[in-house]
Amino acid sequence: LWQRSRDILAHGLPLVRQFVWDQEEHPDCKMEWCEPLGGTFSWVQFKNSKMTASDYCDTVRNRTGLMMVPSGLFLECQDTDDRIRLTYGRNGVEKLLGIWKRDLGIS
Repeated sequence: LWQRSRDILAHGLPLVRQFVWDQEEHPDCKMEWCEPLGGTFSWVQFKNSKMTASDYCDTVRNRTGLMMVPSGLFLECQDTDDRIRLTYGRNGVEKLLGIWKRDLGIS
């Protein structure tokens, strides 16, 4: 079980890393993060979004069915609501990032 979990994390983290790097200069969805040193998720911050993370997550969910968790749902982040909790600790991360990329208009 331990090795299975480590393998999932080892596969998912580079995918998320590349995804965030690819968005660093996206005109509508510039992202920034501090790469995690452990755990199964990270916070991705939107730098030039015109909407809150909660609004963005609702919009993406309505268009694609992709479920995202905005920082506004967490007490310690309610004042900013500018981040999305992005997991890499599960199977299927590549497929989910693909859905998000298509929604962003990225091939």
